[in-house]
Amino acid sequence: MSAETAFSEAVLARLIADAGVSAVLGGRVHAIAPGGAAFPFLTLGRGVSTPAGGTGAELIDHRLTVHVYARRDDAERLAAALSAIRAALHNAAPDLAAPYRCVLCQVVYADRFATSDSRTVQGLVRVRAMLEG
Repeated sequence: MSAETAFSEAVLARLIADAGVSAVLGGRVHAIAPGGAAFPFLTLGRGVSTPAGGTGAELIDHRLTVHVYARRDDAERLAAALSAIRAALHNAAPDLAAPYRCVLCQVVYADRFATSDSRTVQGLVRVRAMLEG
């Protein structure tokens, strides 16, 4: 398992367990959305990594995107979901599988916008992590 996979798994577990996220999305938190998923729902998106050097340890600067999808008439719930995700992940200390460790976890960006089908709105939260291991 890579550091990036360990981080994605830890983020997913944290979002599933978080009371604020559960209050808004219920159990609709997925690594990959199943076909026909009920709205609103959350999925993990793209992750991008670059080596970050480090003294005595390998560091990886990793950015993970979390997506939330809702129907257009449920935009307020989308905003609440983005807020709950930010609260759950900003300055968090996710517990990664050994031998990896997350030394920094910050929400660096959040946005919401309409999709091309005009019935769905999308939100995203970008998380930056410094991973060691």
